Amino acid sequence: MAYEISINKIEIKMKKIVCYLIVLIIILVAVNACKKMDQEYRQYVVPGGIIYPGKAFMAKAYPGHNRIKISWFGEKDPSVVKARVFWNYYADSVIVDIPPSKGDDSISVMIDGLTEKSYSFIIKTYDANGNVSVPVELLSAAYGDQYQSGLLTRPVTSSILGPENTVTILWGNADISNGAYATEVKYTDALGNSHIQRTPITENTSIIPNIKEGSSYQFRTAFLPDSLSIDTFYTDYTENKNFVLDKSNWKVLVLPTDQTALAGPQYSLDRLFDGVTNNSSNIYASTGGSPLPQWFTLDLGQTVTLSQMKLYQRAGYAYNGSVPLDFEIWGSNNPDPDGGWNNWELLGTFKSNKPSGLPLGQVSAEDNAYAVIDGEDFLFDQPQPAARYIRFKTLTRYGGGNTGDVVMSELTFISDMVP
Repeated sequence: MAYEISINKIEIKMKKIVCYLIVLIIILVAVNACKKMDQEYRQYVVPGGIIYPGKAFMAKAYPGHNRIKISWFGEKDPSVVKARVFWNYYADSVIVDIPPSKGDDSISVMIDGLTEKSYSFIIKTYDANGNVSVPVELLSAAYGDQYQSGLLTRPVTSSILGPENTVTILWGNADISNGAYATEVKYTDALGNSHIQRTPITENTSIIPNIKEGSSYQFRTAFLPDSLSIDTFYTDYTENKNFVLDKSNWKVLVLPTDQTALAGPQYSLDRLFDGVTNNSSNIYASTGGSPLPQWFTLDLGQTVTLSQMKLYQRAGYAYNGSVPLDFEIWGSNNPDPDGGWNNWELLGTFKSNKPSGLPLGQVSAEDNAYAVIDGEDFLFDQPQPAARYIRFKTLTRYGGGNTGDVVMSELTFISDMVP
């Protein structure tokens, strides 16, 4: 019995010894492996650690015309002595020297001569020992002829010539999708001084005061392709010579021989210059028994040289019945008090024509839109004498006959020069 107990004790001791040997072997193997790994990675370990200079702080790229400006705040790390900006996948670069004590001042470099396209820039900073910072990437673009060729000048809807040679410009829609932000107007004032007036794209009206007599104005649109753009792009200047006469100073001048019989009191002559062009009830209409020819006189409020006239016909009754077919426009600066024609000069003889060319009595939608909405255009031969008073003399009507009413919705006169 005692013999069996001793054997068991011996077996237990042997097992413990085996376990200790196994653990010892594992430890020796692990230590040996660590030594080998240490030897393998020792070549990659830099004594004292890797030094990274301060990187470009809050860097930005500013696009321009075949150029891009790169800038960032002054280095927080005083050890930085230079930076290098790479582009075109590191094929091109420029070195920027960074003077000491820049503090928070900005550091910038202009990269010129760039092809019009998108770019990726990499900025790295360096200390005096050649240590390099973590790279900073910027995305930007250079703009050039391709962008320029797609820019559209903001159109002029109307140029209204008012008293004292004040021009009011009404603007159409701007090309804001391409970055239009302002329109410039170049003109000469009455004293011969040149001016350039800039109007934000958010405004629809520009006022040019006291423009020089006999002159015109030029206009162009300014564009920024990007909110950070350092360069402004411009469309070419366009000259405007067409000035719509301001109707706010027009008056009816009643002379003894003028047509005064109306189809009703609501159809007075002042309806011809109230700005309403598409209302069949807002018209001038003489009485049906009036003989032809018949005429009326308007005081334009300023002496002008006419280049164009627009006649707006009654909505729903274009090119028929009471619409003037053949008519004359006369001008004067001193109308005969007795209503005669001695002091009048013929400015133009005109005939109304339908764009469609359809025979009498047939009016297309195109005809109606032109006559009622756009106004039928009539051009005056040049040169023309300047005149303040205008006589509209109707010779024949679309409805024919030697008598009859004459109906019109609106008149607009245009001058190609400032009086």
